[in-house]
Amino acid sequence: MSVYNIIVFRALLALLLFSVQHIACAESSLDTINQELPSAEEIYSSYIEYNGGRANLAALNSLIARGRIEVEEAGSCTFKITRKQPNKFRQKVDYVSYTKETLSNGKQAWTVVSSPNREDKVVELVGDKLSDALANSSMNGPFIRLAGQYEKFHPEAFEDVRGKPAIRVEIDPSAGVYYDTVWLSTEHFQEVKLAYSNASDEAAEPIETEIYFSNFDKKAGVYYAKEIDYVVGGLPTRTIYIDRVRANVGVFDSYFEK
Repeated sequence: MSVYNIIVFRALLALLLFSVQHIACAESSLDTINQELPSAEEIYSSYIEYNGGRANLAALNSLIARGRIEVEEAGSCTFKITRKQPNKFRQKVDYVSYTKETLSNGKQAWTVVSSPNREDKVVELVGDKLSDALANSSMNGPFIRLAGQYEKFHPEAFEDVRGKPAIRVEIDPSAGVYYDTVWLSTEHFQEVKLAYSNASDEAAEPIETEIYFSNFDKKAGVYYAKEIDYVVGGLPTRTIYIDRVRANVGVFDSYFEK
């Protein structure tokens, strides 16, 4: 399982900042017939407010998350992610027979593969892989990266996400984020679903990926989802469980160097 395909890390670290079956029979809790949609700026302001305000978000200097990934029909693995402002990042994924780390100091990035009785394999990332790693190294998450770009995201409708009320927001491609649509909870304005489409090559039909966020908690006044479910092409593929999050832990810059 390629680390680069685990976009969950971007979504999870949005809050540094989703059963995989849709509950089709759940009773709707959405009662918004006469309710007016908030503006893009109002939605963004609410998102910031529910995370303790701009000062609280700015005070989040580092975050360490530990958890596990359950992959459909392929077992599980554990991970640890460490992030530090403004753009330092290190993730470690423990597979059955080897460990893979990806780290970035904000300018360069590397992967390190370790296994028993073998020398570590270190690869410096270049090109698209470097661009992906650097994009992933930001402490800011999916929705917060839209700050000030109010003309580039548009509230479209109130909708249910697994039986709970949310606002569907469409994102303009020029905004420079990797997803097309986000659903924000009407309760706390955090991401409860993301969706995007891509194709393996130009000739292939786009495949839709849906990411569901649930079981929210707070750390240092900032929301994060403890469970993240992936549905790709209509089929469940994996679930990420966040077991522990620590905020504002002292981490030396050298930890993000190779």
